Amino acid sequence: MGGKLEVESEEDKGASFFFTLSCEEVENHKPKQEPSGPPELTIPPHETAQILVVDDHQANRELLYQMLAPYPFVLQEATNGAEALDLIKKSVPNLVLLDLAMPILDGEATIRQLRTNESTRELPVLVLSAMAFEENRTSALKAGANGFIPKPFKKEHL
Repeated sequence: MGGKLEVESEEDKGASFFFTLSCEEVENHKPKQEPSGPPELTIPPHETAQILVVDDHQANRELLYQMLAPYPFVLQEATNGAEALDLIKKSVPNLVLLDLAMPILDGEATIRQLRTNESTRELPVLVLSAMAFEENRTSALKAGANGFIPKPFKKEHL
């Protein structure tokens, strides 16, 4: 970010960290208003959207469940890409929320397999990943993801 980071340390006493950043001044900046309540979603009558949440960390899956709880979704979960593909063979969801870094079968390999299958070629896949560098985003989109949201994220981003 074009800044400078310094540290002063003294044994058995501790350390102090200092940083400087070059930033542009913004005039008349007003904080963005946080929306009250969940944003409105349009779901066709008599339909319930099925969402598959794929993440190897239970806490991440639970957070997504809490964020999506106000909506009329049927949620399923998988802990890796291989498990997700098995679930999708039984019932294709309307959306997959997918982490990239997982054991057994990672997110990109999962997306590539979904894109080679006729029944899942057009299945919307949204990557949610802490691997938030531009090269990770580009690679996930090149593999066939429909979108990429870096972790941590707010409900509004989802």
